[in-house]
Amino acid sequence: MLESLGTPEITFCPVTLRSIGSMEPHLPEPIPSIGEPEDMYSETPRLERTDELSPYYELLIHAESGRPPGTDPALICEGCSREWFNPEQRKLVMLPSMWRGAPIFFLATSLQIIVTDEFKQCLEGQTLTNVEFEPCPSHESS
Repeated sequence: MLESLGTPEITFCPVTLRSIGSMEPHLPEPIPSIGEPEDMYSETPRLERTDELSPYYELLIHAESGRPPGTDPALICEGCSREWFNPEQRKLVMLPSMWRGAPIFFLATSLQIIVTDEFKQCLEGQTLTNVEFEPCPSHESS
């Protein structure tokens, strides 16, 4: 359904099914050899039997809104250029001037997923579970 929308802002990536960790809870938490939590995925052995499971996909969202007026990043990551915001300055607001044309995107300061009404209606036409829509607060200009 999402692929039929022809939305270049999203990509579906297959998920490699494998077990993570051990079923014995008394073991210490595994620490990847490099120390980065993301590396645990590459160091975890794959499941032996995945033939009984349906394929799973991760939905990657590439688009992001513009920042709300008056919100400047507190830090910019040198590795990925991701902007980080002071929690006291972070705003949960979506203004028309912040929209960059994508039907699904992350809200710049909070990384909440925002969708257009057309996209929402398309999702509501499906039999989905665990999907809840909440309006984004409006912002009055001063």
